[in-house]
Amino acid sequence: MTFQKYFVITFTAAFYFFVSYCFSAQDAKLVKVSEWGSNFVATALSVDNNYLFFEYGSHLIDVYDPSLTGASAYVNKIKFQKALVGTPYLFQGKLITLHQTPGFSFTSLNIYSIENLLTPMLQYSIDIGSDGASTINPDDNKLAHINNDGEIFVLEAQEDSYVVIP
Repeated sequence: MTFQKYFVITFTAAFYFFVSYCFSAQDAKLVKVSEWGSNFVATALSVDNNYLFFEYGSHLIDVYDPSLTGASAYVNKIKFQKALVGTPYLFQGKLITLHQTPGFSFTSLNIYSIENLLTPMLQYSIDIGSDGASTINPDDNKLAHINNDGEIFVLEAQEDSYVVIP
């Protein structure tokens, strides 16, 4: 055989190996929709040795106990009437969420007491007038929120209530 034949055979074999390697499928596990691991999880939040998992635009937060495994790790769902936008987080031991009102372009900032994690109690809510997710910046005693329109809302925690600071 000549050099050209060796080159063509070697090039063809290398090309075939490269193409077949790149297009080989990975193993997959099929799970039912809404079963753990089937949906995109935006982020997780750790509260009282539990993890809260949620999806953007969902009305639900799933609560899991990381000390357990399998289906027994699922504790419960926290259900909200309005869809979550933005990332929930903790501020002074309270759950802070942003909710979009269906059919309207305004968002509410909500503060929940989570003494009983499975049934959070709404303590404070304010309409912040901006649609979509916005940026929230917590501080020691103040909660600053900048909406998509550039308006700034500052809430100050005072004992068991919150005051809007102009």
